[in-house]
Amino acid sequence: MQPFLPEGFVTRDAAALLEVPPAAEITGLAAAYLNAYDCPEHPLGNPGLDAGEVSILVEPPILEPDPGLEPSLLDFYLPLHYGSPGTAFLRTLEDSGYAAASGTAEVSVPDPVAGATINTSVALSDAMGEVFRFVLATPVTTSTTGIVRLWHLTPSGPAAIELRFNEQPVGRGVILSCAIREESVAAEVIGTTACLPGGGLGLVFSPQGWQGEYRVFSGSKVVAGD
Repeated sequence: MQPFLPEGFVTRDAAALLEVPPAAEITGLAAAYLNAYDCPEHPLGNPGLDAGEVSILVEPPILEPDPGLEPSLLDFYLPLHYGSPGTAFLRTLEDSGYAAASGTAEVSVPDPVAGATINTSVALSDAMGEVFRFVLATPVTTSTTGIVRLWHLTPSGPAAIELRFNEQPVGRGVILSCAIREESVAAEVIGTTACLPGGGLGLVFSPQGWQGEYRVFSGSKVVAGD
């Protein structure tokens, strides 16, 4: 996945994202993350947002001069963001040079049934059709607090979609099936168009309890770490 990252961005160990045993099976591996969200209310929407991303888990980038960023929980580099067609947020990303394209999401989370595993279906489509679709089981819910940044290097400097979570409910589940369109950015980053049952983990976030903003760090540059 390193070839998809500009200079200064480095892949981070997948264990930082997954945090599940057995650690030996994921330690030392890079992690790609496909996500889609269809939120009636979203901190970056007006009021909702229907979008998704292809992203790579990275180490927190080092910026010079240092803009004084708060420590982050997770950082991702986005080769491509899919945004709701015609929305102000998508136009903002496109105008700043953030890699963005029109896309629509489809997220289906059934009503919970006592004692049953909830299977969640997630899909993202663009003008050429479905980019990816996956089904995951989400039997375990925990909470997350911290900052997640979604980076891209724009002509004006590094930019980040910054999301702040405060005791955010997060469901973690095994991916049951997935399909990724051939020759899509997602397939290029992941390196496959399918996955084996149980071959990955998925996260499900509630649309409530978090904040977001888009920041461009003009005049700063990403430098290599030690």
